[in-house]
Amino acid sequence: MKTLIYFVLIFIFLSACNSKSSIKTETNWSALYTQSVPLDIRKSEFAKRNLVPNFSFEQGKVISQDSSITNFKLEHWTIVGQHVEWTDSNLPAYADSQVSHKKHAVKISRKTEDVADLNPQSDGILSDFIEVLPGNYNFLLDVRLKDVYPSVKRLNSRLGTDIDIRLKFFDAQKRELSPGMFFEYVKKDIDNSFKGFSFSNFYEIENFGWGRIIGRTLNYPFSEGDMPDGCKYVKIYIGLKAIGTMWIDNVELSYSKWNFTSLERMRTFFDSTYHKSDLVIPTPQIVKNKTEISLTGKKIVIILPEKMTNADKSAQNLLAKHFQKFNYSDTAILSNLAYQPKENEIVISLGKNYLSATAGIDLSDLSSKNQGYKISRKNDLIYLQGVSDAGTFYAAATFVQLIDNENNKIDYADISDFPDFEGRSSKLVNIETDFTIEQDTSLTDEERKSKRDTYLKNIEFQTELIDYYAFYKINKLYNNYGELGKMWWKPGELYHKLYETAGAECAKLGNVIQTCVQVNPYYHFEYEEPEEELSDSLRTIFSHSNSNDIDKLYAVIETALRNGSQTVMVCADDFVPHRGKARGEYTLFTDADKKAYYNIAHAQNDMMNKLKIKIDKNFKNIRYEFCPAPYLNQFIDYSKGSAEAFFRDLTSHMDTSFSIIWTGNTVRSLSYDHADIFRYTAHIQRKPMIWDNTPYARFLEGEYGGYPAHYPGKAVMCSLFEPFDITVPDDFTDLVDSHYYSNEGGLSAISMLKNATFADFTWNVKGYDADFSLFKVLVSQFGKENALKLLEFNDTYYQFVSVWAEMRNGIENQTIDKKYQISKEDEIICENYIEQLRKYKTDFQIFPERIRNELFTIIDNKIENYLKMTETQKAQNKTGHRQT
Repeated sequence: MKTLIYFVLIFIFLSACNSKSSIKTETNWSALYTQSVPLDIRKSEFAKRNLVPNFSFEQGKVISQDSSITNFKLEHWTIVGQHVEWTDSNLPAYADSQVSHKKHAVKISRKTEDVADLNPQSDGILSDFIEVLPGNYNFLLDVRLKDVYPSVKRLNSRLGTDIDIRLKFFDAQKRELSPGMFFEYVKKDIDNSFKGFSFSNFYEIENFGWGRIIGRTLNYPFSEGDMPDGCKYVKIYIGLKAIGTMWIDNVELSYSKWNFTSLERMRTFFDSTYHKSDLVIPTPQIVKNKTEISLTGKKIVIILPEKMTNADKSAQNLLAKHFQKFNYSDTAILSNLAYQPKENEIVISLGKNYLSATAGIDLSDLSSKNQGYKISRKNDLIYLQGVSDAGTFYAAATFVQLIDNENNKIDYADISDFPDFEGRSSKLVNIETDFTIEQDTSLTDEERKSKRDTYLKNIEFQTELIDYYAFYKINKLYNNYGELGKMWWKPGELYHKLYETAGAECAKLGNVIQTCVQVNPYYHFEYEEPEEELSDSLRTIFSHSNSNDIDKLYAVIETALRNGSQTVMVCADDFVPHRGKARGEYTLFTDADKKAYYNIAHAQNDMMNKLKIKIDKNFKNIRYEFCPAPYLNQFIDYSKGSAEAFFRDLTSHMDTSFSIIWTGNTVRSLSYDHADIFRYTAHIQRKPMIWDNTPYARFLEGEYGGYPAHYPGKAVMCSLFEPFDITVPDDFTDLVDSHYYSNEGGLSAISMLKNATFADFTWNVKGYDADFSLFKVLVSQFGKENALKLLEFNDTYYQFVSVWAEMRNGIENQTIDKKYQISKEDEIICENYIEQLRKYKTDFQIFPERIRNELFTIIDNKIENYLKMTETQKAQNKTGHRQT
């Protein structure tokens, strides 16, 4: 009985907290266990914003001066070494862009003779102590570089640590801590002090204008910005070890949002009341003159355009659908007639007609924005008008979100709007080819038929998906080239059906949204296959110099173009053979190509040019996109110089209208800074088009995954409904291609929620707030109460995942001599979470079927995985044998 009472008490005590999060004493706070730090402490630290004193070097004292300032003191900073100056924009010597923020900056200049060959040291500045918590911090600074070369050229071909940006860590007694932080992914300590990695793989930098740099140690999946356990203070060191000149300004160290769970970050949104214009998805660029228009006792009259297009009809249908509970009618007015509103009418003018012409709706400020529109009000008439048909549809899509059905009113506002990115994508439904289904020997004939029937049903559902994405102003839908299978040149009936069905629906909507086609002519190879290991039969399937093979590629693309696609993406990623054992040196693989071309870049350029000629003969206004094998900066680093040569040869002859794909500094780039973009842009000689793999980055659980894989205590910050959430420079849209590709799936109910936040980001980057965007999406589709319930469920789910992941990692890392023991405490905690998750299944009965079923599957799979894992481990510990 005593034992039972003991466990009941433990259960009550631990039921509300994670096993690692329950430790609240300061000595046990850890960045690796997010909720180990009390919430009120975390909130207080977040509210402090920038912790760097004299962050822009405005406070200081000149001791002596001639034309430049070399003898000076800075408040809260110590000068280290020589060759450091304090720039002043008021002095002639510093007039040429030598300050980024306000009046002052720091400049470091080192000539060849200033740099020692033996143990070279950097010159720079060191901050005073800055008090911090063991948590996650943003570290950013403005940097300018000119004529920068490695410190010891004969030994170093790249800059490495020569741009010497560091955080020095100290405990409560101000004793310096080790810079090493264990990284599960590589199973060893990483130098977490060094933060100049953005520049490490440059060979040299002739001229890098002022740019915002993220101080970082490594790329994803490393958790950037974590303070080590026991850290109470930091010092910032910014220096130059290289030859050349470096300017520094506007330094920021701030407690990041990645110290809070999704629910902790979003709960306050539910306590506020909003005007409907605050909740529009995507967020409009300019919103003015907010007011309310009562719909009580009113008749809605819609004046249609003089010449109705399919897009206008779609806009009309959208308005009709959302006004269906009111006294609604639509009236077409000819150009020589005028409509006189009656007292009880609300008149909405759609597109170009007599009323809009008479009112003189001015769209001249949007003339360069083809998808732009305005919602305006004159003489009690409401005007919805776009620069193009698509713009008019978007005006309607925004306007209907201003209707408050519950309170019989319109939360009206004048809106002037346009997208930051012209192309904003999602994906078509998943299918397999007939060949892939037929070759699957694990299936019976009946199962094959069932699979085909499921795909056909999904294809029919595609029409509903297209309407959904068009409403949120997504305007491109791509297939996934992997679904074409290893016989990619024979896509089969399902592929044709997909494009016919989707193309017809897009045309019905007026092509405000269009399908796109994606194909990889190397997909018959295995992932990153060495050229010398290829079989002859595989080699000859596709050859760049063989016109018949170009025709095969064209035939796959032509199906999509014939059904309305206007974007062609040719992917040469992941499956191009390479020379030798290490990836990076991509090569020709057929004898014919080796005779016809100098290298793979020459061959791929010829392939793209031949395709363009062939396509342009039959179709107009086609956009071309190309994904190269080194499609991220990290792959360039691995290539031993071959990627730089590849891009030099490729871009010197490639049509400048072709967009070139980039995933950022790594495969799933959660942040971009000016150095990342500058480097890739220099290689491809044009603005890169972003291919984004981040919508699933943080919650991945496998080897290449995010928090659950490598930081179980941080998994509490994950979200099943994770909004699109990356860090970009303020001028991001000016630096990259105007079309943006997201690799998030398009079919699942959860993906549909996430893609709406992606639409929000790509429409209005500066106006985007990831958490508020998810709030808008959830509330608009489920209401406030149910939206909050979903977030509370998500918090519980990832509390469970956090404990499960720590157990899983412990089991995977156990040795014969030291087996992992599952603690009774963790078992009790998990049992409590499982009970809560099962209760949520009851609560979710009121949700729509598709998302309800997806949530049920997620819950059941995780519980089953946990139970199987723990049972297997207990059996192994009991018998002493490894269970499989």
